[in-house]
Amino acid sequence: MKGILIGIDYVPSSGKIKLLEINTNILLGGYGQLHLAIDFTGIAKYCARNKLTKVIVHQSKHEHVTYDWKGNPIYMFDEKMQFKLKEALLKYKIALEIFVDTKWPDHLTDLSSEGVLDLRQAYSSFSKVDWFAQSKDRLRNFLEEKGFGDWMPKVGIENISIKPDGIPDYVTKIPNKDAQQGIKFFEKTNFIPEEGFVEDFILPDNDKWGWFCEGRYTCVLTELGDVIPLSTPDSLHLNRFTFKRANLDDYSLKQLRLGYKIPSFGIARENAKFLLESGSELDAHSIHLNSLNKNYDEVVAYKVDDIDMGLEDFKVIEERTQKLTENVPNTFTKDTNNFIFVPKWTENCVAVNGTIVSPRAIIPTFREGGVKLVQAKDLKIGDYLLDSNLNPKPITRIDFVGVQPLIYPQPIRDMDYHRTLICNDMAIVCESQFFNLHPPEKHKTSRYVVGTELLDQELEMLRRNVTDGKVFDWRKYQPLLQKRSEELLKLIYNTFGKEVWVW
Repeated sequence: MKGILIGIDYVPSSGKIKLLEINTNILLGGYGQLHLAIDFTGIAKYCARNKLTKVIVHQSKHEHVTYDWKGNPIYMFDEKMQFKLKEALLKYKIALEIFVDTKWPDHLTDLSSEGVLDLRQAYSSFSKVDWFAQSKDRLRNFLEEKGFGDWMPKVGIENISIKPDGIPDYVTKIPNKDAQQGIKFFEKTNFIPEEGFVEDFILPDNDKWGWFCEGRYTCVLTELGDVIPLSTPDSLHLNRFTFKRANLDDYSLKQLRLGYKIPSFGIARENAKFLLESGSELDAHSIHLNSLNKNYDEVVAYKVDDIDMGLEDFKVIEERTQKLTENVPNTFTKDTNNFIFVPKWTENCVAVNGTIVSPRAIIPTFREGGVKLVQAKDLKIGDYLLDSNLNPKPITRIDFVGVQPLIYPQPIRDMDYHRTLICNDMAIVCESQFFNLHPPEKHKTSRYVVGTELLDQELEMLRRNVTDGKVFDWRKYQPLLQKRSEELLKLIYNTFGKEVWVW
């Protein structure tokens, strides 16, 4: 039996959804903790019901792995995802195989045999599902012909609705190109593309921090026309984004670009108290809201004098963390910084003396007569933390508390990420957890600091979202995404039949 892994993108807006596009060859890995967003239980149960004893995941030789600018591999189906699928299948004694197809792009090898689910992750130019994934125009025209044109945003400059300042009024799209090459955002301008079309920008709901939210529904379409859901409710918590200027020096075209906020993990709970220069403490959400209103709190941020790891030293998160923990800090210099915060669901969290932190949070720890940098997951009862005065404080209790909604502090004055904050009277080194496919450009990053027009525009958008926006609620949207995705895929399946399954 054949199946296709599919991701469908939506805009959640004021309790409704608009379909943006359909995707195949979707990423099941990378640095965004996607394994928290996927549940393979449905595939395992489906295989068991249909007496399937093996799942073969089909990948292409050109797409199964890519590399960042440092040469680190990013796998389309990474180890965590494979382990999660194996674990789900094992309960029903179902085997898993990963097949990297060398015949792509001419065609994909057909391995189908009795008792096997051939699950295609690779792109196929022969399938009608991929045909729609390749061109947004085709999908729109198909839905309009079927009477469902209102599932997608309106097109044409005459259908544009005006949005608040700093938010796109419309999007220009080249149908057969991916986001970075084919999609541009504009605010209050008459720019019309030479190719492609103009689409009304649908204002998404935001989280309580002001970041916009988006929805992706991941599922499997099988040869029998069944749709197997893979997305968990947590999948709607993964991606947060804002808008930044596309050209930092020229805003005459009023062009914006997406600014995704996807740290690899959070630091602490949002109700954790951070030490201020005044000696008082304040929780993360209050600090964030004060920053949006330009009432910047001076948060104590000790600099570890022995460590110099700037943005130019981006590596795989685990490698950078390992390098940090190999350092033996000798001195800390007290300083302050201003912050905004990004929420991040984080797994395997640790409660240290009652304070919940990421297992990968780096904690300055007094051991063997000196201070060492230790990940929270490696702390032991009997170790000593450093308190707000950097004095040793004993660890008396450690608990593992599973997946938790944490926050990541983003500095907005001094862009040196490697500072030590005091959270609930415990020192935590706040390193950069963002990862770039392309070389980071520190001079551009530094343009978004306190007092610049560029940061002011972003903070104003966040402030307005917090005050006037619609707060995102996944409980509302999960059933809508599932229903619309099933309707869309069954419509394609019933219309094209065997043409969906040409590999």
